[in-house]
This record gives sequence, structure tokens and C-alpha cells, in this order.
Amino acid sequence: MPNWCEVDLLIEGSTKDVKAFRDSVTIENPDDTVNIGILNTQYPTPSILLRIGAPTTVVETKTEAREINEKYNIRNIFDGSTVYKAITEKQEKLLMQRYGTTNWYDWNREHWGTKWSDSDTKVNDFFESSFNDVCMIQYYFRSPWGPPIEAIRYIAQKWPTLKFMMEYYEGGMGFQGNFVVENDNVIIDTTSDYEGFRGG
Repeated sequence: MPNWCEVDLLIEGSTKDVKAFRDSVTIENPDDTVNIGILNTQYPTPSILLRIGAPTTVVETKTEAREINEKYNIRNIFDGSTVYKAITEKQEKLLMQRYGTTNWYDWNREHWGTKWSDSDTKVNDFFESSFNDVCMIQYYFRSPWGPPIEAIRYIAQKWPTLKFMMEYYEGGMGFQGNFVVENDNVIIDTTSDYEGFRGG
């Protein structure tokens, strides 16, 4: 069980762009419920890596890989699909060339800065100015062990007209910080010790 980092993410820009972002992270489910997923919608883990477990065992032959995978018989908890514990050296080489890693865990840590995507994400506030074209939306979510700084930096480049302002609190490990980025320009990136009621 991870320590959970609590995150407040404020996004500012034109009404049109903020609403477009809001719509792009809103997931409508078949049962008419709605979820919000920022990382999975804006910077998803490559699907092939979701089917390879961590740590990954690399073997020489397909036969060896098949024997290990049959022995462990790992299933994805969400859809029941097979998760492979072992891959061949050839598969490892191809995955490293294409993704720089061989499994979902390492990819997420490198590209998001967290083990999993945002969790329990909800809209805390939405503000639309009637005087000028400024709009803000604030999300609250949790992420395991720390804030998704790398992911937010990538997403800010994808949405260059928006400003992303993140405050985070991790009570279990005792740190907090601020990260502000607009396009590829990091404006604030601070971390300090933390003692208080947020995070953990």
C-alpha cells in the first residue's frame, strides 16, 4: 500500500481551452457514471507495456518465456487479460528501442513520476470570468508516493495555452511542494518539509 500524495491542480486559460481540457479528461462509462482521469487520458501508458509485469524476467527463448508465464499465470485485475512476467531477449530489445523500458511500472515512474495514474480525481472548483476570457478549473486527486510532475510537464506542452499550477502534500514521507508550468516553461518547482493534516 503506498503513501498517497494529495494534489490540488489548478488550470487557467481561456474559457474555450479550459472547457476543452475538462471535456478531454472526462470519461463516460457504459453505466452512465462519469470518471475523471488526467494522466490516463492525456499521457497514457503504452498498451503493450500494461501487459508486461514488473519486474520483468528476460530469457533467451520463447519456450522459456512461455514456461515461466504459464507457471505464474498472472491476470490483469481490471480485464482478466494475461500479464507476462517473462519476455525474450529479442522482445526486450524491441521494447527498449520503442519505449525505453520493458514494463508499465518503469514507464510510469519515468514518464509520470508516479507508479499509478491519478486516483479519486474530482473537480473542486470551476470559475469563468464574465469580464474577460479567463477560466479556471481546480482538480483534486491522489497519486502514489509523490506528485506526477513529469506527467504535468508533458501535458502542459500538449496544452500550450493553459497554465498548470500544482500544490502537493505527502504526509507519510513529510514533504510538500509547488509546481507551475506553462507550455515548456517551468515557472515554479519547489519542495519543502511538511507537517500538517494533508497527505498520507
